Amino acid sequence: MYSLQRKWFLILLLAIMPAALAAADQIIAKESIDVMKAAGCGDELIVAIIRSAKEVRIDTSVDGLIALKRAGYSDAIIRAIVERAPNSSPATAATPQLVAVSPQLVAVQGNNTIPLKNSGVVATFAQSKKNGEPMDTLKSVGIGVGAGVGTAVAIGATAGSAAGSVVPFAYPVASAWSALRTKTLKGFYYELISQTTSTVVLTTAATEFTIPLAVFNDGRYPIAEPVLIKLRVSEETRTRVAGIAKGEMKYSGLKGPQEPKATEPYQHETVQSQITKANNFATLKVAGLPTGEYAVGFLLDAKLLPEVLDFTVR
Repeated sequence: MYSLQRKWFLILLLAIMPAALAAADQIIAKESIDVMKAAGCGDELIVAIIRSAKEVRIDTSVDGLIALKRAGYSDAIIRAIVERAPNSSPATAATPQLVAVSPQLVAVQGNNTIPLKNSGVVATFAQSKKNGEPMDTLKSVGIGVGAGVGTAVAIGATAGSAAGSVVPFAYPVASAWSALRTKTLKGFYYELISQTTSTVVLTTAATEFTIPLAVFNDGRYPIAEPVLIKLRVSEETRTRVAGIAKGEMKYSGLKGPQEPKATEPYQHETVQSQITKANNFATLKVAGLPTGEYAVGFLLDAKLLPEVLDFTVR
């Protein structure tokens, strides 16, 4: 039994040594690694060949490393490639350059990779006239993220939302009797996107969004539903609206306004897209988009979570 094991060990050693010795005089490109992976070579062998090669010519830019990760390269192989990058040194390559393979929020259009940015969602209630329309109410009370004063109260400004997004709310007390009464104010709940426009600009071409859920640092995102939303925009204030729901708020002269509540589910103008979630990543693919304002958000219980990825299509 021992002799048989020794025999197989020697056969394996003889099989590996020529490849490792040959690699010492070779220039390794991505195609070389693809061939080895297709032939069934394990990570340890591939890493050893990369480290012993004369030169490694593989793109280690952010886009290049994202492409390697998408192609199924393991962290060990990517680490070995980064260590052998032309500007790397053994003392510094292992940890600092690995920062480049951290997950990236990107939109890919053809050969262009565009970084995405997070924006906050501000939940805001506004009283409306009887049978009032949501966007007309938004216009009449002058709600704006970062500007505007009206019969409204902002409920939950999130991290990343614009400064001054809370809109003042006040009712005069006409008499002692009215101070004791509790009124129910009918209106609309709005999910507003911070800022009046996005700094991320895309074209109308086909787009693939890659979203690593870990960047949100919130355990709700992996279980939420990714969705692409076309934003409604107020012509007067340029306020961008992601969702609208009917709502109400209790108010009394003694206690003041109480926290509003939505009386119906939020309505979102969703855009059809191909959505996949795997390995803590969300991917959305769309054939093309008309010009306008959009956001990739995450729905949980029909409400948007606090951060979205907004962009403008021109």
